[in-house]
Amino acid sequence: MESNKLKSIKEFYNGKIILVTGGTGFLGKTLIEKLLWSCDGVEKIILLLRSKKGKSVEDRIASLKREVAFQRIHEKKPSVLDKIIGIEADLSAGSLKFESENGDFVSNELRNVNLIFHCAASVRFDDPLKKAILINVCATKALLDFAKTLQHLEVFMHVSTAYSNCDRFEIDEKLYPASVDWRYAIKISEQFDEEILDALFYKFSNNMANTYVFTKKIAEHMVDDYKNALPIVIYRPSIVTSAEVEPLPGFIDNFNGPLGLLVATSMGVNRTSWQSHKAAINATPVDMCIKGIIIAAMRCPESWKETKDIQIYNAASIKTPTYLHMIKKGKRFIVKDAPLNIFIWRPGGRITQCYYEFYLRFMLTQVLPAIGADVVLKLLNRKPFFLKLQRALMTVQKNLHFFMNNTWEISNHNFLHLNEFVPASELIDFEIKEVYPEYIEYGTLSLMGARRFLLNWPDEDLKKARRNYRIAVLIDSILKYTILSGIFWYFYRKYFFSGREIFLTGGTGFIGKAVIEKLLRSCPDLSKIYILIRPKRGKTLNERLNTLKSDILFRKLLHANPHAFEKVIGIKGDVTCENLGISPPDITRLENVSIMIHSSASVRFDDELKDAILTNVRSTYEMVRIGLTLKKLDAFIHISTAFCNSDYKVIEEKIYPEHGDWKKAIKLALNMDRDILNSLTMKLTDFLPNTYLYTKGLAENICNDFKEHLPIVIYRPAIVTGCEVEPIPGFVDNFNGIVGLAVASGTGIQRSLYCLRDAELFCTPVDTSVRGIISSTWRKVLCEPKHDLSIYNCSNGTTSITEIMSVSYKFIEKVPLLNTVWTPTDIATTSLCWDYICAVFLHFLPALLIDFIATHFMNQKPILLRVQRKIRHAQLALRYFIINKWIIRNDNYASLSSCLKDCDKKSFDTSSDAIENRKQYIIDQILYCRRYLLNQPDDTIPAAKAHYWRLYVLDKLLKIGFVILALYGMFKLLKFLDVIKI
Repeated sequence: MESNKLKSIKEFYNGKIILVTGGTGFLGKTLIEKLLWSCDGVEKIILLLRSKKGKSVEDRIASLKREVAFQRIHEKKPSVLDKIIGIEADLSAGSLKFESENGDFVSNELRNVNLIFHCAASVRFDDPLKKAILINVCATKALLDFAKTLQHLEVFMHVSTAYSNCDRFEIDEKLYPASVDWRYAIKISEQFDEEILDALFYKFSNNMANTYVFTKKIAEHMVDDYKNALPIVIYRPSIVTSAEVEPLPGFIDNFNGPLGLLVATSMGVNRTSWQSHKAAINATPVDMCIKGIIIAAMRCPESWKETKDIQIYNAASIKTPTYLHMIKKGKRFIVKDAPLNIFIWRPGGRITQCYYEFYLRFMLTQVLPAIGADVVLKLLNRKPFFLKLQRALMTVQKNLHFFMNNTWEISNHNFLHLNEFVPASELIDFEIKEVYPEYIEYGTLSLMGARRFLLNWPDEDLKKARRNYRIAVLIDSILKYTILSGIFWYFYRKYFFSGREIFLTGGTGFIGKAVIEKLLRSCPDLSKIYILIRPKRGKTLNERLNTLKSDILFRKLLHANPHAFEKVIGIKGDVTCENLGISPPDITRLENVSIMIHSSASVRFDDELKDAILTNVRSTYEMVRIGLTLKKLDAFIHISTAFCNSDYKVIEEKIYPEHGDWKKAIKLALNMDRDILNSLTMKLTDFLPNTYLYTKGLAENICNDFKEHLPIVIYRPAIVTGCEVEPIPGFVDNFNGIVGLAVASGTGIQRSLYCLRDAELFCTPVDTSVRGIISSTWRKVLCEPKHDLSIYNCSNGTTSITEIMSVSYKFIEKVPLLNTVWTPTDIATTSLCWDYICAVFLHFLPALLIDFIATHFMNQKPILLRVQRKIRHAQLALRYFIINKWIIRNDNYASLSSCLKDCDKKSFDTSSDAIENRKQYIIDQILYCRRYLLNQPDDTIPAAKAHYWRLYVLDKLLKIGFVILALYGMFKLLKFLDVIKI
């Protein structure tokens, strides 16, 4: 619609006589103020009032005009306040009774009314049914009957509520079937006494939530019956909250709705709530609501002439934050920025859907402290009030329970459509914003409004209030730390795991088996450890379990406790399958599991994308799904990697923006052809170095998405290396990390490396890492909020590649390896060209030569060229990590040790001396590798030394021969050049 064809809203209201009910209420007074400010051409605004608390109508009008809501009018247009006229009347009897002695005056004032805004209502949820019908139904009927007598009436605006149809969860802008006929409701309110009506309410109302929404619903149907005789609008606001801009930012005149919850929480008197975490709140700022009323009234005459039908508007928000979000942001930001002058304790607490938990928390954290505070007040000869306040809060909790446990989809198309009828010149006065204010800013504004307009505290007190709040936070933190420290003293980690059942994936891997060994040795009273095992290479579940038991890692444990491994139970499954491939009977066996540790992963950097997604992403999702079914689950530990966010040079203990949608990734892996996925790998992984890091990042996003539903810890080890101390110094079961580099170089197979000589490797010994896993699990259960995502970057320091190679070469000279191909060397370069030359002449050509000799002269199988291909492939995969540098922040991980008591540090300290004593640490790993991975016992050292020194002498002779040959060649070349000159 073109702006030049739009009717002016201000012109519409010029010369109009407006009748308002409920004009002294929050909505009513804001409506009056807006009309006088933006539509000052109105002729009169008539308020229907009753004498109240000894005040006459004239006194109430005078008091209304002095209210702060009219501040800007007093400053700019004080004369327009004379347009407000009060008439004494009572609507609750079912007919309009004027109580003024001057009947002619009343008749003259009302005869020419053009618009009626019916805002009067009892909004109490616990009103007796009889009273609610009289105020919300009978009064509406009386006003409708009176409106039919008015010859100049253009609009009858009935203000209802968006929750009048809260018995359904999708509310459109239309009338829904009535639960009872309004005539019958009025009839029984006249015939039955209050007690009988209240006893029959839920039966009579068809289980409506309360008398307020029930009577507003039947009032809507009564209004609808008058639609042929009157131009009617039904206007349904949601929860009307503080003003965003006008008449004053933050303006409010009551503690109803979310503000009451916010103020009570800010004072520290409300510390628990009986509601759902997921329930959303639909609130509309009062100034937005009023603009809609004014525009809808302007639109009514034309629409009614065209359709003779009723118009309905749901004045609801398009933003619906959850109560949990509101409380969290309130505690973290809003209360901090706008604290109250008076608060009993630092804001905090917990919401729960369980009534028994709520009741227990209410008694312990609210009622008992209230009794104590009232006793102190009594001793000081002051009036106690805290227990009375807690009774009121309990009543409010019960009244609001239905609304704080459900979420409604409230359609507001007609409401937002009103913007199309606002001329461009009047947008500044009447535009309804489709984007509502951000909650933190609006929440702070609302709390400031409560300070200014309800509690009458000047802004000058804010600085002092903030200081007092910081002091309260400090005291609260000290007390909590003291109490928790006391709890720590009694709940040691070994007792924490007593009687618990643990489910572990990746139990046959390096970290997994170290976790099993540590738990069985240091927490011997645990009940069971279920480990997921896949039958592999023709071995059954029990065969693989026996193989695990025979691992040298468990030798010390089984020597001390031969029956320890009986607590380890194998569960047949596959991490790449749905439900991890676990059968229903085995799922049932896991019902008492309280700790899940997801250690399974494919750590290959060159995995195809399909395999990496199924192993690292889908497995995490399936673990989460199983976790959601476990009623006793206290902690879900996801083992990730410190490098899954390696595209950031500073890696902190937080969640980073995702590189893709994990749901889509799983869907692609399940449905798309392997070759197509491989061709799209770089595009899909956002050009990350490899599929391992990409999929581990997606797995972290899964954990973040389910943090509200599970108590999740993301544990990110750096490069996990051999044991530092326990159970066997140097223990390692693979050639990754330090060991692989040392062995490949020590045997002379790897003679050059493309890397920065000062490139730092972030390492963590496996025993230290496992202690961190156990400590973070304990800390999550006892010390941290269940729904906060805990993240630990497990890194115990750095060591350079140069240092590893240097220590390795020196030690291997003393304790060489059998089958050494050549003497070690340490060529490190950052030149791709030189690296390629070294690879050809120092790796592949010697490998070809040796394989040729082995095949043709020694009748042996050629293997060295195949080994060189693997080494080269590994070098290319690792290149990204050994030519870049990172800073890994690990404050959370470092703080684990500070929580330990002296008696726990021996078993669970996460600090490590491996980096300080790195020389001995590297030697321990090489010795273990020599003895157990390469099966070279110590009695082979003399033979290895003899072989090594033969190679050493041969190497020197060849080098000397090469130098002599080079010098001889140069001599011949110079001599040849001299001959040419002659």
